[in-house]
Order: sequence, then C-alpha cells, then structure tokens
Amino acid sequence: MGSGTEIFGNVLPEGVAASAASTNPSEHDNRPTTSGRKSSPGSPIASSPRFIDTLEPVTLDVYSPDRLAGELFFVDTSLLFTAEELSRAPAEVLGRSSHGTLYKATLDNGHMLTVKWLRVGLVKHKKEFAKEVKKIGSVRHQSIVPLRAYYWGPREQERLILADYVVGDSLALHLYETTPRRYSPLSFSQRLKVASDVAQALMFLHDRGLPHGNLKPTNVLLVGTDYNVKLTDYGLHRLMTPAGIAEQILNLGALGYRAPELASSAKPVPSFKADVYAFGVILMELLTRRSAGDIISGQSGAVDLTDWVRLCDREGRGMDCIDRDIAGGEEHSKAMDDLLAVSLRCILPVNERPNIRQVCEDICSISV
Repeated sequence: MGSGTEIFGNVLPEGVAASAASTNPSEHDNRPTTSGRKSSPGSPIASSPRFIDTLEPVTLDVYSPDRLAGELFFVDTSLLFTAEELSRAPAEVLGRSSHGTLYKATLDNGHMLTVKWLRVGLVKHKKEFAKEVKKIGSVRHQSIVPLRAYYWGPREQERLILADYVVGDSLALHLYETTPRRYSPLSFSQRLKVASDVAQALMFLHDRGLPHGNLKPTNVLLVGTDYNVKLTDYGLHRLMTPAGIAEQILNLGALGYRAPELASSAKPVPSFKADVYAFGVILMELLTRRSAGDIISGQSGAVDLTDWVRLCDREGRGMDCIDRDIAGGEEHSKAMDDLLAVSLRCILPVNERPNIRQVCEDICSISV
C-alpha cells in the first residue's frame, strides 16, 4: 500500500474496492435504511456484486490483487487520511439515489464522513471530473455540507465522493414521517427559518456560478434544536455525463421538483431558475405539509401540489392550503400568506420567475 497525503493535483496510490448496488431513480430516494450491505468475503469488486444483509457495521474493503493504483484527492489540508484508513472504516448504508449509494464511514480518529459511491457509467472522464470537483469543493458556507475529497479508482465502478457526515435528519423526515411520529410538528417560525436558510445557501451557490441541480427535501438536513439547515448533493450534475444529468432530472420530475422548461428540453441542464422552481415547491411543502408528489382530489379533479396551491390562490382561499398544525389563529396569517405568494412566484414561467436573490430578500422581509 502507498502512504502519505496529497492535495489536489497530486495522487495517493492505493487500491480500493467495495460493493455498491446500482440504483433505479424510481426507488425510494435517499431514504434511510436499517441494515448495511457487504460484498462476499474476499471477492474482488464487480459491476454486479453479490450482497448479503447484515446488521453489523460493514467496511469499504481494500482489495487490489493486481496492485492497480487508485488516487485519493483532498480539497484542502483540514482533514487528511489514507485510502487504507477509509477502506477499514466501519460503514453503513444511509440510502440510495439516482447518483449511487451513500454510506457513513467512521475514521480511526472518530471523524465521520459520508461516502457517495457513484454509479457506473454516470461520471465524466477523469480530467473534467477533477476540475469540477475542485470547484464544488471550494464551497464553504455555514449552511452547506463541505466536500472533503474524492477517490478515483482503477476500475470504472470506483468513483467516490467524500463529505462531512452531518448529525441531523432531512426536512422530508421532519415533514412526512408519521410511523412512528418521531418529530414534533415544526412551528411556522421554524419553517420560515428553514426557508430563509435554504434561500441564503442557494444564493451563495448561485453567486459562485453553481446551481444546486438536485434540490429537494431529502437534500435539506436540519441540525440541532434550532433546526439549522445543511444543504447536501449540490453541484453533482457537473460531474455527470449527459446521460447521468438526464437521469437526475428525470428523477426530479418523478418526485415533483423538475421545472417545466427542463421537461420540454431535448438536452436538459440544471440552471439557477430551475433551482428557484424547486425551491418554490419546497416552500409549498413547508406551508402545506403535503409532498410534491401528492395527487390531491378536489372539485376540479385530481391535481398535483403546485396546481392545487395555484387553484386555491386563484379562488381566494390560499389559507385553505396551510397545514392545520400551523394554521390555527391569526397570529401569523399575513406572514403565511406572504410566504405562499413567494412560493407562487418561484413557480412562474421561467422568463417571469425571480432569481434567488430576489426570493431571499422577499423571505427575509417577512416578519413573525
């Protein structure tokens, strides 16, 4: 095994292998799982590895019989480790998405990382990949989970993205998990804070020329008793081939967060305005506690969340949309109405849609 630590542009030789299931975008996206998965003992990595279920922690096994060297690149020097350390770190599956499988790994020093094992065939060639990771890795903001490193293995299925592990649950779980109900309903003030935090994090990304590209409640983590926001999975479309980007956008469409202009494009690419659209849908979810994928029945027939909110607003009964856990009383009714209006502006046609700076200013002007 090679040893030592190198920063972008230099390499750390190591051989790494592990098991990572291919995923289908129609599967539960980034939902937590209760068991880890491990490749058969002693088996080399394969495009279709066999898995066994286990309740014990697994490891991201080093296995390189031919000593082909992989490369571990670090974004900065604030956290350094070897590929061998990573490979022996206890790990567990956190979830799966259109990008691949997400693990939590604990290093020897106790530092916890998320390891996103990217699916075969989705990523760009090495030179482009490295350039884009460097740009994504330069992002540092209190509401954005920092990227730490990436591993480029000798085989196509060995492409790993490493970021800090955040102790917190997703906005999706806080809004929708009911069996069992582990979370108290978020108050309106807490929901408004979440909206403001997400808007400010998006504005930070957009100011640096980076659309998030995959904005949805499963990629919004809430941390601590103050529900501080941490955005994850930002900018990953920049690492993808056109086929990978198309699959990510298709997944967003299935979940209800895809902007209409992406659906009608022959070669859709994430954009700032598409982020604003997805954010508008999230605002509606915060206010209604209904999922973007819900089909809602009414006098006009079955409609999705965005059409339902638009219809209620057009008929002058926007407050009928509001989650009953926060709708009682007049205390925040104007603020709720103001936030609902912001959400509706976010889903306007692309040429009428505001940019995220305007949206952020509108949200910050709402008082409770």
